[in-house]
Amino acid sequence: MIRGGHIWNDISNNFIAYFSGSIAYGGVYKWLSPTARRLRSDLKELRAIIRKYVEKNRQDLEKPQKLPNIVAECLQHAVTNSDHIDYDMIQDQAQTFLLAGNETTSAMLTSLFFEFGRDKHILQEAKKEAQSFDPHTAQDSFEFSRNYPFIDCCLKETLRHYPPAYTIDRMLTKDEYFGNDDEKVFLPKGTNCNINIYGAHHDPNVWKNAFEWNPYRWQEEDINRKSRFSYLPFSAGSRDCIGKLLAMSQANIISMTMLKEFDFKFPETFFWKAMRLDAGFVLKPDKVMLHLTLAGTNDNSS
Repeated sequence: MIRGGHIWNDISNNFIAYFSGSIAYGGVYKWLSPTARRLRSDLKELRAIIRKYVEKNRQDLEKPQKLPNIVAECLQHAVTNSDHIDYDMIQDQAQTFLLAGNETTSAMLTSLFFEFGRDKHILQEAKKEAQSFDPHTAQDSFEFSRNYPFIDCCLKETLRHYPPAYTIDRMLTKDEYFGNDDEKVFLPKGTNCNINIYGAHHDPNVWKNAFEWNPYRWQEEDINRKSRFSYLPFSAGSRDCIGKLLAMSQANIISMTMLKEFDFKFPETFFWKAMRLDAGFVLKPDKVMLHLTLAGTNDNSS
């Protein structure tokens, strides 16, 4: 049985418990614990879903595509260049796109609308800019930033203040020295390094009022003069996030559509002055409630 969106939460929760247990109890935990068995089962189910999707696109190769489809394009490339890409690789990449562009986008948008609910002035400014948005007009990230500069600032500030990928690991491929001339630390090749993205995004030496969500900082501060490593929502370099364009395209379209089509507010019983964050597979808000009303009507949904 396919469990739909619940599989994402199951994988996220079991993933963290799995690796926490591995550290605490050793490698045997990876194979014998109930958490490990649940995680393997969830990943097997997810892979079956992706395999079914890839196979459907493979069968549809001869049909004209009405919309751009990256999986279909990869499959077509595999047919004409069989020595370079195989179906297993396409399935692996599709899984990466789904994991990188699903829960991260959901967490970012939840945080964004939480902040809109806290500041009605910012919300109204964003809604005013969204009125000209046409979801049927394709726009890349550069066009979106130019056409909707304030909402683009809101999205960037949300990624800074609530980075879904709040930490990443990298293994050194050569010996390195870190630190200043007075206090250098030697790290040998093969060392696994944890990069604290959340810490970099809240460094008071880099960001003014770092623990405040303020989209205007992207208009007022000289962002270009900051180190490129002070803002890493999708990592950086040759191994940055493969799903970043997908994630941002989703965030752009969904945020603009919701701003244009809905009015929303928090229920009176919701304590919205502070938000609890769940640091699982991604950094995400915990139990944010939102009431939606179709713009210009009094019909409520939540």
